[in-house]
Amino acid sequence: MGFAKATGTYVLNDADTWAEAYDIISQYGLSQVSLSALDFNRSARAIGSAHPVFLHGAAAIASPLSVRAHFRRGFAWNTGDQRVQYWWPQGVSGTGDAYEGGLLDGRQLVLTSWHYSVPEEEEVNDLSPPSLDLEPIAVATGFQATLGKEATDKGVRVSVVNLSGDDLGYRHLLLVEPGWGSYDTGTEADGTVNIAMKPDFRTVPIHAGGIALVGPFLYVADTYEGFRVFDTRYVLEIESAAGSHGEVGWSASLGKYHACGYRYILPQVSAYKWSSSDLFRFSTLGLDRSGATPSLVCAEYWNSSLGAEHGFDPADARAIWWEIASDSTLASTADGVASAVDQRVTGLDYVQGVVSRDGVGYFARSGPYQQLAGRPVDGGAGANFYWAHGPEGLYTDAANGLLWHTTEHTDERVVFACHFTTLLPFIGS
Repeated sequence: MGFAKATGTYVLNDADTWAEAYDIISQYGLSQVSLSALDFNRSARAIGSAHPVFLHGAAAIASPLSVRAHFRRGFAWNTGDQRVQYWWPQGVSGTGDAYEGGLLDGRQLVLTSWHYSVPEEEEVNDLSPPSLDLEPIAVATGFQATLGKEATDKGVRVSVVNLSGDDLGYRHLLLVEPGWGSYDTGTEADGTVNIAMKPDFRTVPIHAGGIALVGPFLYVADTYEGFRVFDTRYVLEIESAAGSHGEVGWSASLGKYHACGYRYILPQVSAYKWSSSDLFRFSTLGLDRSGATPSLVCAEYWNSSLGAEHGFDPADARAIWWEIASDSTLASTADGVASAVDQRVTGLDYVQGVVSRDGVGYFARSGPYQQLAGRPVDGGAGANFYWAHGPEGLYTDAANGLLWHTTEHTDERVVFACHFTTLLPFIGS
């Protein structure tokens, strides 16, 4: 049985901040670095199919539907990233999404998004410096920044992993939103305050439940807003990563930029904003390159309590597809309207990751399931695979025929791949 067509209007509007964003980025005076040329300062550890994250009990492990039967390769983050309590892995993508050959400058890269969750001991109090209160360039020309500002929410970071290296080196980048900051440069004798404008940036405080690297553009899910778009050709190196790990953007007192202690930033260049009156959650996303034209697929996360809170029945959960244009942006009208090319009711709750390929939707489900659900979109038996604990995003490496997945639980944070050809016979069509 396939997925029924969903009713409603599913439209995104291009915020069209491309030109202004690139103009601001060009004025930072920071060096550009290719994703493939990052200083990979951390090392992941290769894992096998016997890793504890795949344990589901003896019967499940012996089943041909166990992830162990389909496992091909994987890695675990270093100890610090395994146990950190305020960064949580979410989406996954890579050069297999972005490029037909699956490589960038001869390197195979995997990207994972992490969202920041403020620990209780770091919560803002009356003595904390003012948090960023900025107008994004999509809303107004420029934004107001605060001198000596501190990012109380570090937003989203993305890990870039070099699978082509012997040591599985990786590096974290901080996602930022460009804008203009205004700064008090002194007061005249008559009381006039002198204000200077400076190209600036702030953190991106969203959940980032899914990512997709499409050509140079990294699409990031923004739960109730749509997609944010970052240009990976403009990874920028901060002059000095040393200093306060809470400061972000331009420091007038020090005369340099900060990025919460990170050496590299990845700036947002535009966004596709949800413009429908229908409630839809942009919980996760993936890329489908199997059709005549590639498309982004986005799915919703719902459970019973969340559904009750919003007056939504999780049995009506949906997946929506938007076509990708030849320049790797969303296919849109002249005035920037991107309409969905397909929308289906999946009826699946607890969805944390999604991709589609050759007419089959793959859904990573958490909660009581801890499974990979394979469902033919237009009808077929489907199958549920015993998957990994804490499942999150999915990613299709079309060049190598692999389905990648990431998990989020502390001490069980891994990224691993299975081969599509071994999964398909169980799913049917």
